[in-house]
Amino acid sequence: MKSNRNYLFPSLWATILSGLFFFLSCEKENPAEFAAVTTLSVTEVSSNTAKSGGNITSSGGADIISRGLVWGENASPTFEQHDGLTADGFGHGLFISNLSNLLPGTTYYVRSYAINSAGTAYGNEVQFRTLSELATLTTTNVTDISVTSAISGGNITSEGGSSVTVRGVCWSTSQNPTTDDNHTTDGSGPGAFTSNISGLSANTTYYLRAYATNIAGTTYGSEVYFTTQEEITGHCLLSNLYMLWEDICEDKVWSGEDIINVYYDDNGRLSKWEWEHPEHEEYWLFTYNSQGKIEVVEDYWDGKVGYYHFTWEDNKVTRQWSYDHEPSESKTTIEFSSNGEISRVEYYYFHNNEWILRRYITYSWLNGNLVKAEEYSDDSWKKSTSTERDKISIKPRHSIKNLREKEVPVLKSTNNIVLKSTWLLTYDDKDNPFSIHQALVLLDPDFYLFLSKNNVITAKRISGDKERTEINQWEYNPQNYPGKLILEGGDEDCYWTETIEFIYKNCD
Repeated sequence: MKSNRNYLFPSLWATILSGLFFFLSCEKENPAEFAAVTTLSVTEVSSNTAKSGGNITSSGGADIISRGLVWGENASPTFEQHDGLTADGFGHGLFISNLSNLLPGTTYYVRSYAINSAGTAYGNEVQFRTLSELATLTTTNVTDISVTSAISGGNITSEGGSSVTVRGVCWSTSQNPTTDDNHTTDGSGPGAFTSNISGLSANTTYYLRAYATNIAGTTYGSEVYFTTQEEITGHCLLSNLYMLWEDICEDKVWSGEDIINVYYDDNGRLSKWEWEHPEHEEYWLFTYNSQGKIEVVEDYWDGKVGYYHFTWEDNKVTRQWSYDHEPSESKTTIEFSSNGEISRVEYYYFHNNEWILRRYITYSWLNGNLVKAEEYSDDSWKKSTSTERDKISIKPRHSIKNLREKEVPVLKSTNNIVLKSTWLLTYDDKDNPFSIHQALVLLDPDFYLFLSKNNVITAKRISGDKERTEINQWEYNPQNYPGKLILEGGDEDCYWTETIEFIYKNCD
């Protein structure tokens, strides 16, 4: 037995060594080769994806350890230099690859690859181009609004993979305008551009969008809207007001004579409202935003300058006064109905880091005329003294020089806002030419002469059991514009009279 084991082991080792020598010698005689692989056609091409693949017809005598696609914007992409690649398993045969994160409107070169112990083999190169997308752009706010023209434009931030061939703005009196509506043509390519809009109608609201066209189609920026100025050429335009007034109250008499000069900008909007004084300089200066709405009114009197700031939001505007760069602790919010008539005015005071409603007025209209105004207020607050801006009016004695110490609320009461007074107004059948001066209306919504379609002939104020009535006697010029107003009114305590002469220019 012992001799048998000694015999068998040398024989087994000889067999193993002989086989190993044969295997190594075969490997040496038949080393691995590069695999053979072809690239499939590119299909299902979109703006940023595509589909292709490959077919490994020979593994090269060694295992395929990785396979997939490589691609790039330059020809002959490799596993080491590419813009993208996939890894789609291992082994020989057919495989499918999904290309992603491609750029729109871009030419790519793609090759399949297969890796074995011999190295990386590449298939034939296939070229394809991704689809273009619509351009991306924004619409520029409308500026320089006049009676028949305005300026806008846009900014093309992406051409979508193909050149923008046409760009501009389009507009209509209906929302979502397209290039089938009125439009401009303002060059081509990316970047910002300016559009000059013309041929508009006076006092009309337009909707506008920027547009850009490339091979993928036409796309639009966000929609903006604006209203053109009212046509005033050939019509009477208020130039001056001459005012004589007298107030008699508790046996005290105040009287005066005022002259107001009225100026306009090139778009027919109020630009300056100036009181003539031999010894003082006093005026309002008006500034408008790109939509033609009042934005700032500078209130000047002999070196003192205050500002009314107007902030617009949907159907309302907030007015706040500031003096010496410090905003007042009060603000006024004016709301409008869908047809542009004032519907509500709210007066707020700032206290304990919040705005508290102190007073409001509601307005009722009929056929374009204000017929009723109801004033609600809360007089039950505790009060202290603070410097505030006095009430404004077209009369100079109520202008910025009346900065004074007055009582203002400092503590909120228990929601005790009640009806305090009611205004009832009647009208004649003549058109009111002053309703175009929206800037004055927003400075003082209580000043009814500038609010309505027709001219007020009576204004009655009812406060508790107390009434006061103002009677307006109008005289008209040949163009049916008011030439003179004689105003009389009063109650048991006070009586006042006022005569206003209206001087015009540009009358037919």
